[in-house]
Amino acid sequence: MNTENAEWLNHLKEAVPTEGYGNKLSMYLIALEAWRRGIKVNFFTIDNPENKVLIRYSLEYEGKKHYFESSLGDKLSPEAFDVCEYKDLTKKYLADAGIKVPKGRVFRTSSNEEEYLSFAESLNFPVVVKPVDGNAGTGVFSNLNSEEELLDVINHLRDEMNYKNVIIEEFIPGDEFRVLTVDGKLTGAVNRIPANITGNGKDSIKTLIKRKNRTKLKNPSLSKKRIMIDREVKQNIEKNGYTLDSVLDAGKQLFLRRNSNVSTGGDPVEVTDDLPDKLKEIAEKATQAIPGLTVAGLDLIVNPENDEPTVIEVNTKPGIWLHVYPAEGKPKDVVRPIVDLYFPETKDVERSNLYFDFDSKIEPLDNITVYEVQVHPLKHTGIYRTKKFIVKLEYSSPILTTEIRLEALRLGIHGYVKKLNPTQYQVIAAGENDEVLMKLKNFISSEVKGFGVSDVEELEWFKPVNTGFIIEKESIKEISEKLRKKERENKALQSKYQDTEENLWDEKEKNTNYLSQLEYIQSQLNELEEEKEALTIKVGESERARISSENSLSTKIQNLETEYATLWKKYKNTVNSKSWRITKPLRKHNILNKKGISSRKSKKLK
Repeated sequence: MNTENAEWLNHLKEAVPTEGYGNKLSMYLIALEAWRRGIKVNFFTIDNPENKVLIRYSLEYEGKKHYFESSLGDKLSPEAFDVCEYKDLTKKYLADAGIKVPKGRVFRTSSNEEEYLSFAESLNFPVVVKPVDGNAGTGVFSNLNSEEELLDVINHLRDEMNYKNVIIEEFIPGDEFRVLTVDGKLTGAVNRIPANITGNGKDSIKTLIKRKNRTKLKNPSLSKKRIMIDREVKQNIEKNGYTLDSVLDAGKQLFLRRNSNVSTGGDPVEVTDDLPDKLKEIAEKATQAIPGLTVAGLDLIVNPENDEPTVIEVNTKPGIWLHVYPAEGKPKDVVRPIVDLYFPETKDVERSNLYFDFDSKIEPLDNITVYEVQVHPLKHTGIYRTKKFIVKLEYSSPILTTEIRLEALRLGIHGYVKKLNPTQYQVIAAGENDEVLMKLKNFISSEVKGFGVSDVEELEWFKPVNTGFIIEKESIKEISEKLRKKERENKALQSKYQDTEENLWDEKEKNTNYLSQLEYIQSQLNELEEEKEALTIKVGESERARISSENSLSTKIQNLETEYATLWKKYKNTVNSKSWRITKPLRKHNILNKKGISSRKSKKLK
């Protein structure tokens, strides 16, 4: 479902206030269409035993007056109302006219379990169970496949939902449609898709349901038709093998309900232009089978194998918003034919492009401060000329908005002025002609007034404009949205801050670890440096000792060599001397004597 880029009908763009969303939308759409044609609208409350605020309205034109409850008007015959009020009677009227309806039977409080089960078996499971007097799809349970499921649902309807009389009927498989007829003619049709979600591979089923509901908020017809996580939804999730916390695969579609009612979260897809002729004929024939059925919503199921339609229900107060604001498909203007039916004399009246403030009309009724509010018809119907002015100021002007409003009212101009920022304003203006709009523009631009206007940009405006002229302030919704946006931004910043803080702590811890490691490595380096210095000292000392030793030995060797050379020189001088040669015989004799003496000594010793 994509409502983000939805193309609504031009005459309704931005014309539906939030107070008109949901159940009051049919009432507002019909009242607005009538008022734009010059018809007088009157909203009022009625008394009721439960003391609830029940708002009704009337439309009046040239002495003719009609009363409405939502889309149900007083042209509906009492017979048609009674026939459609009771589902079993509705089926009888349709069956008599040759319209196919599901087989079924009403069971009252006096019925017992054996009767339920016996009838369900005669139909063959699966079956459908719903209250006799239910509406908007409330209490409808379809495709029940077992006796246990059947009894469980009946007990739930009676004990917890306080429905006493129920219908058990055959289950008709196929595609479900809601067809709108006005005065016996088909004006719109939607294919109703049961409440569903589509997985993205990341989010849980519970999250996907919340997200789907958020997209519905942007659609006036679906904003209050959200998917509630109730008994049926939980059971369907479990039957498909999931829990609310399960994550669906990307593209996987999960149907959360068996029935396709939009009021319980279903999606309406507009298909009027593609509807088979056979289906149109059956719908119109069914409407005509009930006398005085002026405006009706028919629920049909079409068998995909043979395209045969079966009429399931007929509603006398249909939600026309389904066709005006579908979840998908081209919107249909089904409101015009309804007003044409009640006030045919206004068919050719050109619809105004103004709209009235529904919120301000309904609020006094909701607060029970008044019992009736009138919306007087426009003096001038038809299309008003519309312009958008962007007013730029040289400086902020506290009186500008008030002065613009007073001048616009004096000139009979509708619209609003809104402050965009301290020096920029937006004016939306709707007048009977261009001349009156230019008067307003000239008034704003006037230097005499002293507004400090530097420029007025003129643009075309094609959307509807509110009646009267107001100073538009930020709505509670806009302020709330801004607040939520700021809260989201703050939350994101806080999360970012926490992440950054955690990262800084992580970095700090890492840096502390790095510093510890660096300190350890530095201490190791210092120790190694000290050892190096010690070794260097030792090596130096050893080297010096070695060098000293070498020097000492070298000196000794040199001294010995010098002494040897001196002695050798003395020896050579002695040997070569004359005296040495002369005494040679004597030295020889002495040597021999020494040898003899030594010999005798050795003998004596022996």
